[in-house]
Amino acid sequence: MDPLPDLPEETDKIFCSKCVKFYGVDEFKFNKDGKPQRTCKRHGRKRALELDDWDSFTRLLRNWNKLANQILEGSYIFDLDTLPVNFGSLRALEVANGDGDDIDRNTLLRSEVNAAMHDLGVVIWKAVVQEVINSLVSTKTPSEIYREIRQIPEGKPVTRHQVYYLWQKANAEIWQRDLDPFVSATMLLSEDSRYRDHHAVFTAGNLRALGFFASETIEKLRGSAPQLVMDSTFGTNSGGMDLFAVLAEVEGTGVPLAYCLVELLKPPPQANPAQKKPIRADPGATTYILQQFLERLKNFGFNPRCVAIDKDSSEIAAVTAVWSGVKVQLCYWHVKRASSTTLHRECAAEMHTWCKERGYYRLWAYLYINWYCPEQWKLWARAADPTDIPVVKTTMIVESHWRTLKHDYLHRFNRPRVDLVVWVLTSRVLPDAVHRMKAISSGQFRIFKARWRDAFKKQWRKEACKTVDPDKLKEYHTNPVNWVCACKSFLHSRFLICKHIVYCFELPSPDCFETVSRQTVYPFWKDEQLILRPEYAPREGLRTRKLHGIVEMQDSTLSSLLYSSESESEQDEDGDDDQEAVPMEILVAEFREVMQNAMNLLRIK
Repeated sequence: MDPLPDLPEETDKIFCSKCVKFYGVDEFKFNKDGKPQRTCKRHGRKRALELDDWDSFTRLLRNWNKLANQILEGSYIFDLDTLPVNFGSLRALEVANGDGDDIDRNTLLRSEVNAAMHDLGVVIWKAVVQEVINSLVSTKTPSEIYREIRQIPEGKPVTRHQVYYLWQKANAEIWQRDLDPFVSATMLLSEDSRYRDHHAVFTAGNLRALGFFASETIEKLRGSAPQLVMDSTFGTNSGGMDLFAVLAEVEGTGVPLAYCLVELLKPPPQANPAQKKPIRADPGATTYILQQFLERLKNFGFNPRCVAIDKDSSEIAAVTAVWSGVKVQLCYWHVKRASSTTLHRECAAEMHTWCKERGYYRLWAYLYINWYCPEQWKLWARAADPTDIPVVKTTMIVESHWRTLKHDYLHRFNRPRVDLVVWVLTSRVLPDAVHRMKAISSGQFRIFKARWRDAFKKQWRKEACKTVDPDKLKEYHTNPVNWVCACKSFLHSRFLICKHIVYCFELPSPDCFETVSRQTVYPFWKDEQLILRPEYAPREGLRTRKLHGIVEMQDSTLSSLLYSSESESEQDEDGDDDQEAVPMEILVAEFREVMQNAMNLLRIK
């Protein structure tokens, strides 16, 4: 039996049976009879000890008889401000200062004090780092947060991977509502007052979809958006859902109106995994999902005259089913790519000859019904609509929207959940789009200006520098009043301008390019500062509307100006001819009759 330690000289000391040491009276608790307990406060039930200085804390660690790899359990209260500067173990300080790279880990003493201090240091830096991340999670990226954490002493041993992990956890607390991403996204939309009545779940076959509509842009643009653009993308979420978007064309830019996430439901697991087949959507399911989605958009007051989409048959069927008589404009880029790769080699007549020589009548019937007939031709030809010419030729404004979503927002996440994508769209993408739309509508070009304005200004000045022969205006039947010209440059121009049109106008001021607006009917451009030269201004019988820089003409004069194919000088030269001029309507009717007879011959086997 070990002998008891020597009694201290002080009479106010009490012996602790577990610590085997004498402590002051204030270190013990007393019972009702006024007698002290056998053990000090360090061994109470709550194991809570108030430590006011560093010596008390180190004394506790010296009497901690546990293994070095175990965590010190219990609740301890102490003041960090009273700790010395060299707080922490020797190894932690050397690594933090960059001096411990060449030190052998096995040569360091692993005492209870060092183990406890290491665990305490981990707790401290985690608390400090988590507090910094929580304060910056909504405003800065993980890399930016990591750079700030490195500036504080507690953040020196922290790695960038730890910061990214803690940032993900803090970020998930903002948008995650359920373990199921689809359910979580639905709950997230229900909590937002802007989307509580502007979202819905659609089902069809083995598909289900979540659609939500931008209430602010819908209220602003309902009834005034003649052109819509629709497209889909993939790779935005870990669930493999396709993301559809509908954008309205405003001043040559795209403003999002609605989104739809379409999910392919997985069948129950099969008994024989070797016979597993690829999962595909049920026939017609995608079309019905999009039809329900667009019906909601129609109920909000959108009746467009033109909808630009790619060549997806489901989108075409859904659009034509919801808006009967709408002009479906296929993406001009897809048509141009097909023409440059395949269609330029064979025209319709050559294909018919090739099929007829080989007796491939069914092949020709397929080509004619699906691609050569007027019903398919009007999907991509801009001239198929006699009422107006759409501004949108491609789906590039949606493609630009996808680039912004993926490169500016979702690039921070690796395979994000669907609810995270919905949160990014509703809290980041759509507010930015609303701000941009308000800047455009109010004319605040300092905040945002459409990129096409600079391109239009550059093209106008380029055409103005070219030399123009006035006689060519008669040859190409240039009509600056209606803004039309028969030259090749005008037909292929992005902005429907050419040197002949530009030649007929006075030099516009720089402010004109900031306010000029595009129209879908002639004149295709209007502005107060677009003024015709006197020699090309309307003659007597026409009255000018200087407010918009356009001309209103009488019905008789307008008809003669539109349908006459000869200038006055040419009519005077041919005035001596005895042959009577044939009206244009008769020539067009005869041409259509000849073409119809040729098509009837092709149908005969």
